[in-house]
Amino acid sequence: MDYNFTSRENDSDLMREGEYEVYLKECGPAETKTGVPCIKFDFVVRPDIEQAYKNKHKFKNFFPEEDGTLSDKNLEKIEKWANALGIPKGTQFSLDDLTGRSCVMVIGHYEDNNTFETKDCIYYLKSSKADPYITPSPSEQISEIDEMDDDGELPF
Repeated sequence: MDYNFTSRENDSDLMREGEYEVYLKECGPAETKTGVPCIKFDFVVRPDIEQAYKNKHKFKNFFPEEDGTLSDKNLEKIEKWANALGIPKGTQFSLDDLTGRSCVMVIGHYEDNNTFETKDCIYYLKSSKADPYITPSPSEQISEIDEMDDDGELPF
């Protein structure tokens, strides 16, 4: 077989700076490949919206202090992210409440102080104006049906 190849720049999978509609595929307690405990966030660039990097995953880990608690800075960031993901200000939540929600991820670049490589990072999250991407779970759909007005007798 004979293939025609075209050389392309190796950008080390660097995302361009900008805003991307994403959904939170999963988040919660996890461990790194080396066994270090963390809280892992797995965002996915939404494939239903016309934008670059559709279906690309962007991960963020928050590492606890030696005593197992989160630093004030990390706690504050997670709480701000929850608000961007649609949790109203002042509302208590668990990490499970965030899964499946959409937001806008703002990506920026920085230079790594050790390697001097340009890398991308999540600068911040903000609320999305797009319709949610993931449909409600079956249990949420059942509770919505229970809250509907009673139309009287059922036909069966």
